Amino acid sequence: MAPTSGIAYFEMDSVTNAFAMVKDIKVDLEKSEQQFSNELSRMEKEIMSKAQEYQSQTNMSQVQSEVATKDIQDRQQRYQAKKAEYEQRYQDMHIAKRLEVRTKIEEFLKEFNKNKNYTYIFSNEPGFIYYHDTAYNITADLIKGLNDKYIKKN
Repeated sequence: MAPTSGIAYFEMDSVTNAFAMVKDIKVDLEKSEQQFSNELSRMEKEIMSKAQEYQSQTNMSQVQSEVATKDIQDRQQRYQAKKAEYEQRYQDMHIAKRLEVRTKIEEFLKEFNKNKNYTYIFSNEPGFIYYHDTAYNITADLIKGLNDKYIKKN
């Protein structure tokens, strides 16, 4: 199929919805997010439990009260640090996975375009292209090719 135009495009939202690798990545990210959430919930419960334990001790001395307050503050600081660490790790994973998908698309398009002779292949995302002739839409070919290559590797 020799194109009459040196330009083709694909619908990025369709690729995102139909590429098996993207679906697997979403599952992996959700698992990581759930693990992080579970760990943070466990830490919160420990802080609350310890705070209740200290509050139930009615005959604490001034020193014991200060030690208890410091202990709770330290636990809360560790919780905040762990939360920030998890948020950063999740963000880093998300960015790395997006780059991985982008690289797979780019690699496939280089191979796909060997015989097509397109000068440009764009991804159509909301607000990027205002008009396009569907004759140059390669989304279905892209999704099929990406999934075929991805499934063969797994």
